[in-house]
Amino acid sequence: MNTLAPLAACVLASVAFAVLLGEAAAAGSVHADDVSNWGQILAAFAGSAGCLVAARRSIGERRRGWAFLAAGTATWGVGQVVWTVYESVLRQPVPFPSAADVGYLLFPVVAGWGLVTWMGLRGHGAARGRDVFDGLIIAGSLLMLSWLTVLGPIARAAGADGWFSLTLSLAYPVGDLVLGTLVLLAFLHVEHEQRRSLWLMVVGLSCIAVADSSFMLLEATSSFSSSDLPSNVGWFVGFLVVGLAGLAAPHAGREQHDTWSDRHQKIAGTIDATLRLSVPYLALVVALGALGVRLLGDPGTPTTAILLAGVLVSMVLLRQLLAMLDNQRLIIDLAEAQRHLEHEATHDPLTGLPNRILFSARLDRALAAPDTVVNLMFCDLDGFKRVNDDHGHDVGDELLKVVADRLLDCVRDTDTVARLGGDEFAVLLHDCSDPDLVAAMILEAIAQDVDAGPVRASVSVSIGRVRHVTGPRDDRDRAHRRELAGSLLKRADGAMYAAKTAGRNQSQVAQDVVVPLVRELDAV
Repeated sequence: MNTLAPLAACVLASVAFAVLLGEAAAAGSVHADDVSNWGQILAAFAGSAGCLVAARRSIGERRRGWAFLAAGTATWGVGQVVWTVYESVLRQPVPFPSAADVGYLLFPVVAGWGLVTWMGLRGHGAARGRDVFDGLIIAGSLLMLSWLTVLGPIARAAGADGWFSLTLSLAYPVGDLVLGTLVLLAFLHVEHEQRRSLWLMVVGLSCIAVADSSFMLLEATSSFSSSDLPSNVGWFVGFLVVGLAGLAAPHAGREQHDTWSDRHQKIAGTIDATLRLSVPYLALVVALGALGVRLLGDPGTPTTAILLAGVLVSMVLLRQLLAMLDNQRLIIDLAEAQRHLEHEATHDPLTGLPNRILFSARLDRALAAPDTVVNLMFCDLDGFKRVNDDHGHDVGDELLKVVADRLLDCVRDTDTVARLGGDEFAVLLHDCSDPDLVAAMILEAIAQDVDAGPVRASVSVSIGRVRHVTGPRDDRDRAHRRELAGSLLKRADGAMYAAKTAGRNQSQVAQDVVVPLVRELDAV
């Protein structure tokens, strides 16, 4: 949505309010307080309406978050209504504290919960802990800055009136600190299309925070009036900009047309990552810098600020520990994902056996070893096509899985059983002393009936075998080994078809010369 028109209206309204309030106050008009009070009511509920517009455009957590922001802004408006009734209707001084403070102080609570909901933070324990410490570092840094500039003077001025008055006085700037922290955290966890709303939210809440601080400083010295220009303009502008942030929120589900080039998107992604990592530390550096300036310019020792600095440094160290744990988890997850991808690439998805790629790699490794006896078996099921045609592919798949398990039961853990495709299997025996016994075991195991789902099926297997002994030294390069492996597979395949021609359900050893056989037997 184009926000230029609402932005222009917001600027014009703010200028008009400031001029009108300034003229009324300069003239000593009794209506200066009325202009201020009613203007703030209109601004607060306009801000609430803008957040409601954003809630209607959003879905899920974003919708609930904007709804809480609208409710929080409205509570401030209700508090201002109470203040206005005292001052502009009853023409009475507003007591401090009063019922208006309830509405004012509910604003950071409800709006803050809205920002937490809006972010919808997820992740593993270490990642969530890191985000929490980021928030604590930002909040602590802002608290130190505020203590050195605003909170300290407020505490000293309000402390003489008792703990309740002091607590209530500090609640305003502390609430603003919480909202500012949450907005910065949200800024670190959102997509580009949400950034415009958050920039406006930062501006609006900053105006409100300045106005609250000015109000509490003046209230602590009993010198605040509703015609005070900085505070009232700050509230008026702040809530209008919060409403503008809601109007700038993107529509959920509406396609966002990104016209940036790939290079610009890559640069933006780098900037996002840098911001996400640097914001907590930038806030800490600014706070420590302010503390250093204070120590250099004031001979007194700001004990509270120094204690806050110590706590912040401790939190940074804990945050780094959590970041290390999170990185370790990411490395473990990446390694697990890589192992999964490698397994998927080298194993048959139905039976879990090695596929042709892994079988070729193991055959190559066996041929590269010196003085090794390599026995290769090429196995093809007899009657598998009939089972598939009569009972369907589901039964055929169950049958293949049972065959795979039976083949594994006939060999050692050091041997390899692979599915080459369809109903073709290969067996690689390393230094096997009795390959004839293994072949006999396979023939007997496969010939037994199989409970494949709802039916009982039976197949047999035809086996072609070839034997090769490697030399005392591995002086062949990979190309020669690949050629040799292809020759062995071809010879075993020819021997398997010779077994089918001889009557199936038997084993044949490949001779040096294998006569090509009719390939129509492939369908048997």
